[in-house]
This record gives sequence, structure tokens and C-alpha cells, in this order.
Amino acid sequence: MKSLLSSLCPVKKYAVEHSFVPLMPSSESFVVSYDEYPRPLIHLFNSNCCQVMCLYLPPFLVDMCYSCDLDSFIFLSITSLYKLNPSLGKIEFINDYHLLKENRSMSSICSTNDQRLFILYRFGEYLDTYPR
Repeated sequence: MKSLLSSLCPVKKYAVEHSFVPLMPSSESFVVSYDEYPRPLIHLFNSNCCQVMCLYLPPFLVDMCYSCDLDSFIFLSITSLYKLNPSLGKIEFINDYHLLKENRSMSSICSTNDQRLFILYRFGEYLDTYPR
């Protein structure tokens, strides 16, 4: 393990000033997101570590994942789902998902191999799937 760590070297260096810094991979690119005033901003990089896109996200981003089935990054705000297909280069609202409970906000999302997304509501009281 020590030899592996000693052989790692950075490919790019960034100064990130905020605490929300997920790194989300896909098969062909990866995304770095952090909270930048006035709303979250993502940077999409290709496999050569070159930035190919920079987009603002809807406010109140709480989690994200990559879905192979949707061929998109999925972004979760506290009340909505959005997707970004890197080929299209724009963020789209997923309008066929409705909150499971109106008085609860969503907190986590993950993708599964059976073409579904699992959505956890805040405080772990509700677990939902998309599509239902």
C-alpha cells in the first residue's frame, strides 16, 4: 500500500474554498462540484483532466450520482431531481418525479443496476425509487 501511495501524483491542482466537494465519476468523464455563491457550480472534466463544461446547478444541491441507464449525472436538490447528459451539455428538470411526502425534503440518492434510483428523505423516514 505504501508503494502505491508514493507512486500517486496529482494531475491537476485546485484550490477549493468550500466544504462541499463531491467527486462523481462516469464511464467517460467526471464532475467536481462545490458550493459557490450564489449557487452550486459544477466543472465537468474528460478523461484527460481537461475541463469540458462549467454549469450552474439549481440551488439547494444535496447529493448527486451517475446513472448508466439514464446516461446522465443526477442531481438532487431538497425538492427536485435534475439530470445532466454530458453529450447534451445542459441540465434538465426530471418532471415526472413528485415528492413522496410534501412536508419532507430529500437528502440522498444512489443508482442501482436494475435501472432505478433510490432516494432517501431527510432523517431516514422515507425511502423512494425512481421510476416508481
